[in-house]
Amino acid sequence: MRLRYSLLAAVLFALSGLGGGLPFAHAQLVVGDGEAEELTGRELVAALGSEPGQVRWSGSGGFATMQGETRITLNEMEWLIWGSADFVPDGRALVFGRPDSAGTIDWNSRIDLGGSNKKLPRQIRLVRGRLGDRANVVLRLRDALRSTVYEQSKSNWRLDFLGDGRFDILAAQPHLARGDIHVARAELRVAEAGQLNHVRKFVLSRGASFVVDEREAELDRLGAKADLKLDSSTFRYWGGGAAQPDASEHLGRVFLAGGVSTIEVINSSDGRSSVFLKSLARTGGSGAAKAARGVFEIHTRGNFVLSSEQVNPDFEGYGGILPWATINGEDWVARSGKDWVQVNSHYTANESSWEPGHNVTVREAQQLTTDRTINSLRAHGGSLNLGGHTLTVSSGGLIAVGPDFTFGSSDASGDYYRPSIITTGKTRNPLYVHVHTDNVWMQATLTGGMDLVKAGGGVLHLMHGYTGELGDVYMHEGRIEFAAKSKGTLQTGALYVGDGARTAALKLAGRERLSSRPHLSLRGSAHTPVDAGVLELSGATQQSFSRLHVENAAVIDYVDGSVGAENVLFVDELTFNSEAARLVIRHWVRNEDRLIVRRSANLSARAISQIDFEGWGNARLVDYDGDHWEIVSGPLSDSAAAIHAHPAAPLTPSLPEPAPSRASALGSSIYGATTPSPYGAAISDRAEYNSVESLPYVPPPVHEVVSHGVPSTRSPEPSALPYSSSSTSGFYQTPTPSPAAPTAPIGSLPELPAPSTSYGAGYQSSWPQTDIQAAPPPPPSAREIEEEIERILYETAYRS
Repeated sequence: MRLRYSLLAAVLFALSGLGGGLPFAHAQLVVGDGEAEELTGRELVAALGSEPGQVRWSGSGGFATMQGETRITLNEMEWLIWGSADFVPDGRALVFGRPDSAGTIDWNSRIDLGGSNKKLPRQIRLVRGRLGDRANVVLRLRDALRSTVYEQSKSNWRLDFLGDGRFDILAAQPHLARGDIHVARAELRVAEAGQLNHVRKFVLSRGASFVVDEREAELDRLGAKADLKLDSSTFRYWGGGAAQPDASEHLGRVFLAGGVSTIEVINSSDGRSSVFLKSLARTGGSGAAKAARGVFEIHTRGNFVLSSEQVNPDFEGYGGILPWATINGEDWVARSGKDWVQVNSHYTANESSWEPGHNVTVREAQQLTTDRTINSLRAHGGSLNLGGHTLTVSSGGLIAVGPDFTFGSSDASGDYYRPSIITTGKTRNPLYVHVHTDNVWMQATLTGGMDLVKAGGGVLHLMHGYTGELGDVYMHEGRIEFAAKSKGTLQTGALYVGDGARTAALKLAGRERLSSRPHLSLRGSAHTPVDAGVLELSGATQQSFSRLHVENAAVIDYVDGSVGAENVLFVDELTFNSEAARLVIRHWVRNEDRLIVRRSANLSARAISQIDFEGWGNARLVDYDGDHWEIVSGPLSDSAAAIHAHPAAPLTPSLPEPAPSRASALGSSIYGATTPSPYGAAISDRAEYNSVESLPYVPPPVHEVVSHGVPSTRSPEPSALPYSSSSTSGFYQTPTPSPAAPTAPIGSLPELPAPSTSYGAGYQSSWPQTDIQAAPPPPPSAREIEEEIERILYETAYRS
């Protein structure tokens, strides 16, 4: 924090208690370093201005209280005009909360959004801290927010709530009218006497939550006509308290964008909670992954009604269900009149009677006796052995809800038939695989050119032995793992791992299992380092991508590599969606694991500085061969020497010089990151405005080096250990190892001819060209890029 006052004034200011109810006339508090000022008292009463004892904003900033609740009253509750006088300047954020705070701010002041519009939104940033289930801010003051200082007949304001904290509106805000509220990652809650019934539209994204809590009183909280857009986010209606057993809320149009979006309807009493919508439909999403592949989940508790006036036409086209919509992680969503309900009729007979219109549920082991076509499949126990046949799921709906499920492909003796296939057939509908159990084992081949959409927190294991053909692949949550022993490959379009709100992981094993060199986008959260898009390489693994795009937060994890079984990743281009985005490399061992980028990618020094090697520090480039750089960490001279010790050559599954295993090389030391990832620090005020100051300074790590250049801070075989919950980078945690695969053999299978489908320039149009700019040949040398990185880091440290 920067409290700009003299030493004597500082002492007097501290003695005043900064919010302890005493005037702090001997000091001025300037808020504006991007963080929240720490309050320790129960109340802060002050005026805005530049005189002693007053508060003034110079940039983004705000307040946090360490415990309990602190009330803040500014300017005697006169209107604080955003963007003028001494309040928050245009383009800057009002900040509440700190990582170490555990208290709540009672904001008892009035805010006018001033000249806000869609291009100049007002931003309130919330930092969760150690609050548990409490809010960062409560707003009990009626009429504390208004949309403009001018009485205009047509308003166009926008108010954003960002971060991982929570803002509670507990009083009516009648003058917040005819504009939009956006919530990104944070939670906005309306409860007690809270009302936002003149807002035009609510837009939720990146894991945001909008909660309407009517357990104490039923009010017209949203005006019965506000539109709602969900993009990987949740709307929760909470009714049915002791004082109000029956409750309802009305909304306008609901639009479902990308990722996994949820509506929750909860009733904790004997009454009923009801949510009435004008309509519900899917629409375009954010980023490169469009919402045509979004997933919708309904979660309920107690008696509920979810109804919409307009009937979604997709029900007819998908055989009475929606393959992209599930309820309570158990079943498909259907319609009963205007109500959204759970499917109440499934076909459970033997496969010999399956027909194209059937929504089939499998509860025990079955085996196909010929090719079959059905509408949807619900796996609720047992297994389904395709036995060399083709199963066509015309709607594209496949959900697993019971115990672990296996799609087998063997005969009675355990030998494999010819390829067993799962496809959506001539419809080419996307195949939506909802894994709401721990594991689904897929020995069948997915083919037909349709898109694949993975939802649900479970693991989809791809164990096929032939060549499959898919369109784009969207992994919204959970995991997809390639079995190490199978020989099958996939030709795909672009791959999107993560939906910007949840952790999703793609685990590869073997050589070039994705045979089409696809584009890979790792999509994580912009507001918390916990949720990231993850690529895992499983030992003796080599994979090539035409482009690797990092959206906000990404991890490349060399999780199962070992000496003699190196992991190698080739990338033609490496891009980032913003200067605040971070790529973290985990479990990397120098000279064992490789990240290789074409020189033609023209990587900027800024892009290299956005890569962090956990346990090592900042990234750097070294020569690999005439066409490629290698991205490494550690001292440049050591890295270069290591590379030169192993001249560039076609990669083989082992190094030229045999060496001990990682476990023996690492001894008994504790594996963990010693250098905090810069990702969390990058989420700062300056990062939002693309300033060079957005890059935090992280000094190079100092390690005691043991054999093979591995920092001595690591422990035995990383694949045998779970990640520590206190990992300093904050990124995704290693999952519990998957159970052993089903015992059906996976032998050496003949390769089928590769499909002729081409995935060409059409997939490139959606990729943003953020950091890569054309540079005249020849490409800069490793030393030139190293000097540029050092210059950026030095300037950042100097400015801070």
